[in-house]
Amino acid sequence: MKLIELALSKTEIPNDGSAKSKQLQYYRWIGRGRKDSERPFLSAATTSTAASSLDYLAAKPANEKVCVKCGHDNAFACKGCLLTHGSQHVIFETVYCSKEFQVADWPDHKSSCVSLKMIGRAAFLIRDRFIMFQGLNYSDKVTGVLEKSGVLYKFVETLDKWVYQGKTIIQPLPRELCSSEEAYQACVTEQECMEAYSTFMPIVNYFLAPLCKKIREVKIGTRNVHRPTMMINAETTVHGVLGSHQILRVELHSGEKIVMDLAGAQFGWQEPVSHWEPWADQRIYAQARLKAYGYALFKKFQSRLLDHPDAPGSAKVDKFREKQVSKMLDAIINTIKEKQPDTNGSAVKALKLHDYDQLRSEIMTDARKALDAGYAELQASKTMRMYWKVDEMMGSRQLTETKEQSTQALEKVWLSDAVYQKNKHDPRLLMTIWWHRCQKPDVAKACRRLGLTLVSEEDAGDHREASGPANTTTAGPADVLSQIPGLTVITGDGSSYQLPRNNSPGGSASRKEMLEQILGGGRRA
Repeated sequence: MKLIELALSKTEIPNDGSAKSKQLQYYRWIGRGRKDSERPFLSAATTSTAASSLDYLAAKPANEKVCVKCGHDNAFACKGCLLTHGSQHVIFETVYCSKEFQVADWPDHKSSCVSLKMIGRAAFLIRDRFIMFQGLNYSDKVTGVLEKSGVLYKFVETLDKWVYQGKTIIQPLPRELCSSEEAYQACVTEQECMEAYSTFMPIVNYFLAPLCKKIREVKIGTRNVHRPTMMINAETTVHGVLGSHQILRVELHSGEKIVMDLAGAQFGWQEPVSHWEPWADQRIYAQARLKAYGYALFKKFQSRLLDHPDAPGSAKVDKFREKQVSKMLDAIINTIKEKQPDTNGSAVKALKLHDYDQLRSEIMTDARKALDAGYAELQASKTMRMYWKVDEMMGSRQLTETKEQSTQALEKVWLSDAVYQKNKHDPRLLMTIWWHRCQKPDVAKACRRLGLTLVSEEDAGDHREASGPANTTTAGPADVLSQIPGLTVITGDGSSYQLPRNNSPGGSASRKEMLEQILGGGRRA
């Protein structure tokens, strides 16, 4: 990852034949998406010149667009299974040189025609709902999005500010951070391919499963990435090209194999569906691993066994997202029943309708209303708001479970924006302010009643008698730091001082006196 970052940061890499030059060229090629057309160290004769690095795949190469009956140049395409995105990009296409040959081919083509039309409609419907769902139920704190040299950089901060201020962990991704719809879609799908086939599985099942004879999950390494997305935070950088990517390979009842890729926007791939063979030939870099359909859901349940500190309450977040998917699916089915009563809510019948485009628009509107209502309900409940549990001045992020925890206790502890902005450059002071607010008698009493543990039992016992300053935001350094148990102070000249704990002789008064001596004269510590 570091070599990719270094290579991408260079405005020019000299082609001087040195090992360093070759290594940087190689890692730049990886970082820019492993495009066949840019692969280093290959002669012009072996380097692919095909437009396979574009964001769309052609339904067929130009030299194969011939009549399926006689092999002559095509004159027109079957309108039943013709699938396009935008005005120019053709995804599915069956071509003929004459109307007579199209009529003659219909008995053989009929099954495939209907299947391709429905799978194409289902793919875009599912993909668009997935992007909507992801954008409105986001949990990263994105601060900026930048596209440079063919790479999209997504900058993510830690959740610390949201924790100190009691923000809900689920927040919509601000569209204004993204310069285009493609950049927005890339951000909300970055590293979310497993989510598409686990949490979002009910909607995938509703539209996709009835159309398929068999569904398999495939984990691949990617190549010919049109525009890779790189996530950067304070601790690490994640490049999607280096990780595995999850897709579906489906076999239709007609026998054709199709790929469905709901999270391909993170690579700049705009079509969610394609014929399997050309897609696999142009986009798979590493050996594909086939898994039974449902593997992503199994991995999701498995991950709930651990609650990582950087993903607080992941099981609670998952359950909320699952509830949102359920609301969306109910809204979709109700819309189909209301607008097309003769379908009785059947996805297969709905996908066959002549006025399908109008129904699709109505589904989009009602699904959005369902998600907005679910988010408004979450905000009103004041649950899943973040707070610190402090243990020896180390914090772990937690989520509220009841409205009372927020309104009767934590709203007296969470920091205003002014207090956070004033002290954000001193993380230890921020934590100290938080810790001291937790010690207020009314807060501590409310926390015990509501089952909240904001500080460790040992710290609570050590400091239950400590009164502390009335306003920690204006207290001097010695006043604030004297409340911290077991603190070691290291001054600019390297001297180290260990402060006594509260239960040591002298208690906090002894610590404050010692701190004033250490910090006297403006010494840096």
